[in-house]
Amino acid sequence: MSLLEQPKPVFDSYFFFVHRLKTSDPVSFRSTLGSIVKDGKNTKQIDTLVEALSAARAKCFGYFFDEKNRNLDNVNPDDIAGATAEYLSLLRGLVALNSRPQEKVEKSESSTDTIETTTTTSSSSSSSPMPEQPSFEGNPTLKSAVRFTWKTIVGAEKESSFCDAYFDICSILFNQAIWFLGYSSHFVDNKETLDDNARKLAYDYLLKAAGIIDEITFIAPNIQNRPVELSAPVLSALEGQCLAQAEELTIGRAIKQGNSPSLISKLASDTSARYQICYEELNKLSGDPIELRTNRWMNYFRYKQLLYQSVAYYYYGVERNQADGYGEAVACVQNAVTLSKQALAESRRCATTINSSGQTNESSTAKPVKLLSEILNSELTKFVRQNDVIAFQKVPDTPPPLPPPKSLVNPKPFSIPKCNPLWTSEISDSFDISLKKE
Repeated sequence: MSLLEQPKPVFDSYFFFVHRLKTSDPVSFRSTLGSIVKDGKNTKQIDTLVEALSAARAKCFGYFFDEKNRNLDNVNPDDIAGATAEYLSLLRGLVALNSRPQEKVEKSESSTDTIETTTTTSSSSSSSPMPEQPSFEGNPTLKSAVRFTWKTIVGAEKESSFCDAYFDICSILFNQAIWFLGYSSHFVDNKETLDDNARKLAYDYLLKAAGIIDEITFIAPNIQNRPVELSAPVLSALEGQCLAQAEELTIGRAIKQGNSPSLISKLASDTSARYQICYEELNKLSGDPIELRTNRWMNYFRYKQLLYQSVAYYYYGVERNQADGYGEAVACVQNAVTLSKQALAESRRCATTINSSGQTNESSTAKPVKLLSEILNSELTKFVRQNDVIAFQKVPDTPPPLPPPKSLVNPKPFSIPKCNPLWTSEISDSFDISLKKE
């Protein structure tokens, strides 16, 4: 009897890499925008606008950093999404962001294999829909009116500063995506068992985070000489991480539901390939990984690439065993064991990574691969015995190639809201960027 037919042990254990949130210097919209108002026009309305900008930005950072919000069980993610949407709608008046073309999202071949997720009605993933939107679409001449300074989490430079509203838009969105990543980790890290509701929530927020990063990828090219953490390779790696972690949850669900070894192997193969691509994206950056602060992130990608390649070969071995390919099955599981040992070594290199609980030790980082190793050693003994007693097949020196991978994850579409109603053409025309003092 194979593991797939046994209730225990089951490979459904996770360790997710969680990034730090970015911090930012305070911004005085009153002094910056107030200094470029023409002839004191619309003073009252402009006062209301700058107060709203200041309050909305402070509200976002309150959700991100207030001590009371460190307990994620007490935080409503929709409140964070709503606060972010409110601030972005106000920031959008400083730019002229073209609407993103609707891209056709390919549907999965078998939707029954995906994890059902919650739905939202707002394009910004907020539970509170924005008021009816005006026709005003923003003033591109104002994008350099305010200087924004953010601490970085990737790159040799520890701080980035731009007179560019696009920079603040992307940075706020970056934090929201990182927060969603951490929120998903909160549901799965160090859990002995993962219930269906926790799996669905984690899966949902990973896909939402991927959608947000996808939107940043669309907006970021508007920033001249953008910082490393908003570069194409970093954004690609971050979006890939979101999707790969979501697919991990799909694999765990498929295993627990007793889906076919073929499907599980193909999903694991795709997950492994995604992590490999993430690693290659970060490797495109010019500079030493330690200096760029990408070394542990790259170690994580390498760890997960090896781990899920091992899973893919194991379940392909189960498939070959069930098809009486006993020799090939042994070769597959032998290779899976080798890969799992390599994964264990890599897991130790990212053991100091901080996760959602605030700390990570080697045991939590290595827990998934140690569980897999236990399964593999048991199954390899069984497969060798079956081949020696029943089939007498030659064990190939190398395992057969894996079948083509299968993917069941896509980012949840995301777009920033339209301009806040406090922005009108008349208010926009009250500003003159030529009055700005450097």
